[in-house]
Amino acid sequence: RGGGRMTKKSSNKPSYVCIARRVLCNPPIRHRHTTYWQRYLTPFQFAIASALVVSASMELDHKNHIEARTAGKDAIDRERQDAERFKEEWKETSKARRRGEKASAPIRQHTFNSIVTREPTPELRKFAHGTRKPVKLSRALKEAGAKGYRRSKNELRKQPPPDNITIELSRYAILRQAGFRSDSSVDLRRIDPALNRLSRPVGIDGYYCPPVLTGWEELPSGRLRLHVSGDWLPTDVLQRVPMPLPTRSPTALALYLLLHWFYTSPINKRAISLKDLCERIGIPANCRAGLQRSLDDALAIVNDHLMKLD
Repeated sequence: RGGGRMTKKSSNKPSYVCIARRVLCNPPIRHRHTTYWQRYLTPFQFAIASALVVSASMELDHKNHIEARTAGKDAIDRERQDAERFKEEWKETSKARRRGEKASAPIRQHTFNSIVTREPTPELRKFAHGTRKPVKLSRALKEAGAKGYRRSKNELRKQPPPDNITIELSRYAILRQAGFRSDSSVDLRRIDPALNRLSRPVGIDGYYCPPVLTGWEELPSGRLRLHVSGDWLPTDVLQRVPMPLPTRSPTALALYLLLHWFYTSPINKRAISLKDLCERIGIPANCRAGLQRSLDDALAIVNDHLMKLD
């Protein structure tokens, strides 16, 4: 959805965040000349928002995993019940045949529609209408659980995210996930104002979008309970953006996000004008003398940042 996976080196640092392409197209990054009414975010605030989106996405994925695992267990139980029913039907059929009666073989229903057998040769077997030659029970149970899990997981992924996803994190964990040093007292003091800002609407492409946070509170333990809006966990038109984000310069961060919006396919023949590029990343159009210099500086920061990513 809108989040990423954790790196192998540290379970507290996500390797990427999934961001809606409409956000990447016009990065809502605040510059010195940005007016208040545009409701943009500073690089620090945007990095914190990305970390919260990742955490909320992983929390939602964990809940879906538990629900899908329950569905897989239910599929295994149904498969075992069908096997017992098939066994009892065969007993009745055998008794009828011993009495000289005509009795057809029972039909075994599987909870899955097909399976690939490997012995004696690979073969795709289908069971849409049942079979008189069922799969071995141990293999059938394994297949039922796996396909029941995947079926449920795919259905859950197609559903829109809930209105709110509640997560609990410490301030140190938020900084680590956003790519900042957790022992920085300066950044720790910036957390609460950033969360307050993320509780207000964000301007994107001339429109006000819902806040990243619908609310947050500090628990007696010192941890924070945060309610992340489901509107920031889109289910379509996403792009993976490597983390951490380059927060040294608002122009560099805006360029970094915009670069992930571009389609780099060889069949893409579209181009962007220098004026449009500068407007999207926040370089004033009236700054003709320093326009190229600002663009070169931002590009140098982005390239240096990419070189340092794991």
